[in-house]
Amino acid sequence: MIDPLTEALIDLKAACRLAPFRGRDGRPCHIASMYRMLLRGAKGHDGQRVKLEVIRVPSGQRTSLEAVTRFVAALSGADAPPANNRTTRRRQADISRAEAELAASGI
Repeated sequence: MIDPLTEALIDLKAACRLAPFRGRDGRPCHIASMYRMLLRGAKGHDGQRVKLEVIRVPSGQRTSLEAVTRFVAALSGADAPPANNRTTRRRQADISRAEAELAASGI
């Protein structure tokens, strides 16, 4: 839940320009995409729907930088396994070891 007294409120158009919502080409997302994220949400890493938190103020709907952070964290999963950070040298060693095992078994 957004706390308007402690969180940095931004309008939805400004949220479109934030890095997590930019497209592959670097352009801001369309305002319709923001409304889709707050109404329908997006599918998270566990298959559950995650919605962007918003509040209604006299000047319109607002989200917060903290709500965007929570939204992105819920999509990517804080407990998701880390990416494979294997170095090139380690990868080559693993390949060599696998080839040696195959050669030893006659394959």
